[in-house]
Amino acid sequence: SSRRRHTRCADVTGVQTCALPILAIFGLILTVLPFHLEEAYGLSAGARGIFLGMPSLVSFWISLNIARITGRYGRFRAITVGLVVFGVSFFILGSPVPLLVLGAGALLWGLAEGLTFPALLDRITEAAGTESRGTVIAVGAGAVRLGQTVGPDRKSTTSELQSRPHISYAVFCLKKK
Repeated sequence: SSRRRHTRCADVTGVQTCALPILAIFGLILTVLPFHLEEAYGLSAGARGIFLGMPSLVSFWISLNIARITGRYGRFRAITVGLVVFGVSFFILGSPVPLLVLGAGALLWGLAEGLTFPALLDRITEAAGTESRGTVIAVGAGAVRLGQTVGPDRKSTTSELQSRPHISYAVFCLKKK
């Protein structure tokens, strides 16, 4: 029983270690992307809402089919593919690309979310056991909230530095040392 509990703890720790950076970036993008869409592409509030709703629709559709997907390909493969697709989508969303390409990145984000989160939660809750399930889920939710907290701060700091070239140059010089 002690060996089984240790293995279960190692499984949960491993899965969370891989997932926490993704969850934090996910929260950051949720917070910063609307500002980026307005500033870089001039999208109105309604257009930004539609754009940000696209990943949710894809995620919803994939989540409805996650039992079939994991049954056919396995939970580990669904999580792995989801995490890789998250990386690709985050790269696209953070790149200076045409709006159409950014939209494709948003659809990939929804695909990754639909594959990863349900399969990951299933794996984590199974591995955690009933005694620590709530704590494990709270850590994942905390990572998303961390990203949502850091996102606006990072955005405002970047905007402030860009509006003051002398400060931006000073920061650049300090980073080089």
